[in-house]
Parts: sequence; C-alpha cells; structure tokens
Amino acid sequence: MNVLHFFVTGYPGYRPVVMIDGQRIKLKKDDKGRLSCAYTTEAKIVRVTVLRYFETNAKGWFWLGLLFLLLGLGIFAPSYSRRCLAPACCFDVWLGEQSEVGVNFVRAKKGGRVVEYRTECGVQEYSNVYNVDLRAKRRARVLALMQALIIIGVLVTGVLLIIKYGLGLF
Repeated sequence: MNVLHFFVTGYPGYRPVVMIDGQRIKLKKDDKGRLSCAYTTEAKIVRVTVLRYFETNAKGWFWLGLLFLLLGLGIFAPSYSRRCLAPACCFDVWLGEQSEVGVNFVRAKKGGRVVEYRTECGVQEYSNVYNVDLRAKRRARVLALMQALIIIGVLVTGVLLIIKYGLGLF
C-alpha cells in the first residue's frame, strides 16, 4: 500500500479542487495551516489535477446571481472574479511507500505557472499554466452590468421617494 501525503501552501484566493486519479479529494487544514490530505492507493503512479470551479459556470448561475444582487440591493452582493484565471495543472507522481508531495501556489497571471512542487518523488508535468475562462468572464461581466443597473434603480427610487414624500426634516 502506497500513501501519498498531499499538501497545498500559498493562498490563491480561492479553495482549489484537487483530484487524484479522477477522485475529488477533500482537503483539510492541518496544524501548520496548510490544506492537506492523505491518499492511499495500490498504484505506483497517481495523476494529480488542480482545478478551480467558478460560481458563474454552475447551473442556474443567472438566477442565483440575480437573487444575491436583489437581496443585497446591488451593494452588499458578492463580487465575482473579473479576471477569471483558472489553473490548468495536471501532473503524475511516482510513489514510494510513504510519499509527501506539496504544491505552492504562485501569483496568478495569464500564462504564468500555477504551482511549484515540493517533493522528493519523481514528477511528470503535463500542464501548469493559468488560462482565462472566457465563459466565466463573460458571465461575470453580465452580473457586473446587472449590479450597476440595480444600484442605479435603487438610487433613482430613493430620490423619487424623497421628492414625493420629502424627508420630513423641514
């Protein structure tokens, strides 16, 4: 039985999704403040993939975004990433009986590296680059436009109510 101790350092600004051999792995904070997990397998080689899922790529993204914008009156609504940089990171790791593999996220920039590896094991890298998710970016722009329209609507409604009923201060 081979055990892979996997950990993530460097805060990328989102919670990364880690898949090992196609299985989504749940990462938990350890005593050092890193996100980590232990994965047990019979295989000598495992494929590790690091992803990011954007909220705006989910089913019902428009209605969910509209609900949050309306409840927050456009001001207290969550902000969506407008850069929409998604990591495309995939690599194979050759395992021993007890293997420790760490990835350290580097600053996100288009076309830049996603992670640096910290391991004694052999690593075969397939991809390690940030790509722009155009679909998420387009949808984030739609939500930003909706937010601006809702803020303008709230301000116009407030002004009209003040004009009609007055402030009651004078």
